[in-house]
Amino acid sequence: MRHFDAGPVQISLLPDASRSVLDAWDRLASFAGWALAGLLLAGIGCHLGLRRALAPLRAVDAAFDRGARGHFDRRLPEVGAPELDRLARSYNRLADRLDHTLADNAALAADRHFARAVQDRLEAERCLIARELHDELSQGITAVRAIAGAIQQRSADQPGIHGNAQVILAMTSQMQDGVRIILERLRQPSPEAPKTVGAILDEVCKQWSRLYPHIALDCRIAAAEPVLANEQTHALQRLLQESLTNVARHAQASAVSVVLDWNAQAVTLSITDNGRGLCADPADARPRYGLVGMQERVRALGGTLRLERPAAGGCRVEASLPLALPAVPAAPSFSSFPAEAMR
Repeated sequence: MRHFDAGPVQISLLPDASRSVLDAWDRLASFAGWALAGLLLAGIGCHLGLRRALAPLRAVDAAFDRGARGHFDRRLPEVGAPELDRLARSYNRLADRLDHTLADNAALAADRHFARAVQDRLEAERCLIARELHDELSQGITAVRAIAGAIQQRSADQPGIHGNAQVILAMTSQMQDGVRIILERLRQPSPEAPKTVGAILDEVCKQWSRLYPHIALDCRIAAAEPVLANEQTHALQRLLQESLTNVARHAQASAVSVVLDWNAQAVTLSITDNGRGLCADPADARPRYGLVGMQERVRALGGTLRLERPAAGGCRVEASLPLALPAVPAAPSFSSFPAEAMR
């Protein structure tokens, strides 16, 4: 209560408490209105800010969606936010790697297509060469055998001519075997079971003994022979043929031994004679293609070839081939053997 003096009159003011409650509610309503308006403005501001801050994620989503369809040509820019920039750099590296991988796969597919075309062309050429060998060379060898057979039948009373005709027959038989082997390599393998390396080398030794009966030949082949690839068997056969031919032509030997042996890692073929040994005619500078060819065959299969002079004299040719073929064939060496290793 408030009192005011006005001369002979005194004025007293008595407050009404009920009105203060109404004023408090009015102030509270006004404050709540302003607070609600502030919250609304803050919500709108946060929404706009988040939308702007998350706008780069739409580009990320679009890039991943395009990548899911197999296209990696889109790159993400850096927007200044550390986390998003790291994500952009990681995605760009991944896209670069995948893009390069796709390019490599496309190049690989093109290479496979080209290799298939080359292989088809090689198969056609192999078939053509096989036909020519069969139709031309085989017929020529057959004709020579027929002539030699006729000479043999009509020269029974002439030992020299008769013996030469037998040699021609034996050599043409060996040539036919060689042509047959080449044809088998050019054509698809026959369904018949292939001969073992021991049987093939034993047959070569028997044929050679019939041609040169004056040279004693001892052929020893170890039991339980391993399974060799066609390239290895063919290389050992050619190596034995070339070595025995060298013995007959150059060694002046009276005996020769052939040993085929193996262990868990390699197969070894050794040809030893008691001839004049490793020597060279200084006046003979002709290249030794037979020895170089043997060395190339053995090295192409990852093996080694040694020419030695045993303590008892003569010459030993020893080839060792690993049982497992090399993953990449060794490059053939075109260097010739030393002069002292040539006959």
